[in-house]
Amino acid sequence: QRIGIARALYHDPAVLVLAPCRDFVLLGRKASWPPRRYSLLAGFAELGETLEQAAERELAEEAERAIGKRGFVELPHIAGASDSDILADAAFNAARAANAQAIVVFTDSGYSARLISRYRPPVGILAMTAKPETVRRLLVNYGVTPILAPSALTTDEMLGQMDTLLVEQGWLKHGDKVVFVAGQPVGRAGSTNLMKLHKVSFDPSRWGSEPISLKG
Repeated sequence: QRIGIARALYHDPAVLVLAPCRDFVLLGRKASWPPRRYSLLAGFAELGETLEQAAERELAEEAERAIGKRGFVELPHIAGASDSDILADAAFNAARAANAQAIVVFTDSGYSARLISRYRPPVGILAMTAKPETVRRLLVNYGVTPILAPSALTTDEMLGQMDTLLVEQGWLKHGDKVVFVAGQPVGRAGSTNLMKLHKVSFDPSRWGSEPISLKG
């Protein structure tokens, strides 16, 4: 049931869904919430979806028709795509072709991770950022696990964090194949222009400080 349209801080269209069924409604709930706390179903629209289609898909996903079971789904071509859109599309297709275990995104504002999230890949999106505010923003995006990490000034430092920090925290393991997405110059918002297929090689000697864990 479509309730209406409102403006939000992000450019991605989103839906809030109230789903009645006879004398009941379908609501969302996190395991960590106190008793009797629930929420409406919510999510971002995928590329090419209408808001009605997005509402139907969110209902199906919340009813436990898992994304992982449907696998990678072809998405419509979007005319006039930006460079960031092209990189997000390339990361999605690279993860599918390479049977990757995850997509790892180094991001300043979180924008690149949100773009990839709209494709709903059936593998996790690990978004590494040095900004706590970006971690908070990404907590609501489908399939994205935001990870607070020290600033990386070079591509080699990013790969070193990926090979060590993500293994130590249990997000990846030695030998996993991942799609690596980042931007040059490092730290400039909207500069995502780099993608690489990478095989994780755990080497603790490459890490020079105590990792910051958000798990648990």
